[in-house]
Amino acid sequence: MAVLTQTVTTETAINWEELAQKIKDNTSALKVGDIITEKTLDGEEMDLVVVDMGPGWARFESKDCLPVEVAYNQNNRNAGGFADSDVKRYLNEEVSTVCRRSFAM
Repeated sequence: MAVLTQTVTTETAINWEELAQKIKDNTSALKVGDIITEKTLDGEEMDLVVVDMGPGWARFESKDCLPVEVAYNQNNRNAGGFADSDVKRYLNEEVSTVCRRSFAM
């Protein structure tokens, strides 16, 4: 027999400083799988998913954060691996710059 687990969704407005303090104090009530939606400075919405937690810390990863599809390499080859890839350049030059400005604390 299957087990159905249902999750109740609630939305709470919170700033990053307050959330960081609650995480450090172990009072955040965050759970793995929770999603935080934030807007970058250029107006794009970015979902950050809680992927791991421990006493006083939480790890977030972005979910479908690119507004466009980005090819791994324009030449459809993998020579040089991720270190030499076009997608790494795009992430470092485009996405990382916007995220650093948007989420600076």
